[in-house]
Parts: sequence; C-alpha cells; structure tokens
Amino acid sequence: MNKLAVKLLSLSALVQIALSLTGWAVLKNIYPQANLSWFPYIPLAFLAMSAILIFALLKMYKKDGKKLVNLYMFAKLFKLVFAMVYVLTFYFAENQNFERFIFVFAVFYAFYIALEIFIIYCVEKEIKKLNETNI
Repeated sequence: MNKLAVKLLSLSALVQIALSLTGWAVLKNIYPQANLSWFPYIPLAFLAMSAILIFALLKMYKKDGKKLVNLYMFAKLFKLVFAMVYVLTFYFAENQNFERFIFVFAVFYAFYIALEIFIIYCVEKEIKKLNETNI
C-alpha cells in the first residue's frame, strides 16, 4: 500500500503542476495586466486535499475496510465545505478579480473530481487485489 500512496501522491502532484503551469500561461496571455497573486494557492489547496484523501483512504482500509463508504461520503462533504470556505475567504479578503478566481477554481475543482475518482478507483482495485491474495 505504501507504493500505492507514493504513486497516487506523485500523480496528484504532476497533475496539479501541469494544470498550474498551463493555467498560469493561459491567464498571463489573456490578462497580462491582471494581478494573479492568488493563483498559486489554488493548486496547493487541491494538492493538500488529495494528499489528505489518499492518506485517509489508506489508513481507513487498514483499520476497517467496511467503513470506506462512510469515508467516501465524508470526503465529498469535506470537499464541498472546503471549497465553499475557500471561495468565501477569497471573496471577503480580495473582492477584485473574483470572476477570474471563480473560473480558475472551478476548472481546478473539475480536474480534482476526476483525479479523486481515479484515486478511489486505484485504492479499490488494490483492496480487491489484496483480498484475492488473502483468500
């Protein structure tokens, strides 16, 4: 399972880096005069969320694999609450560029959902493989 954690964290980091560099280049070409000081915090937040998800999934499986469904639902709730708090914090802290921030955040959120689905799929596949070898 440790190999899986390293693999998933590496994949998550690579996706966030690639998406960050692409997004930064696009935003700088479209809005060269804009202040994008907030931009680096979005991929860091999603990278932290994916790391928390990976470690929680792997730790929960070791304790009780039957509680994974509850963890999936909690992860969905955590993601939603985190996103709302993050967006509201930005709105109250820096009201300018809010439309751009929301658009960039939504793009990262969509990619994070796809990444989260892949992470859960990989963990479930590993669990199935481990259960088959234990039989």
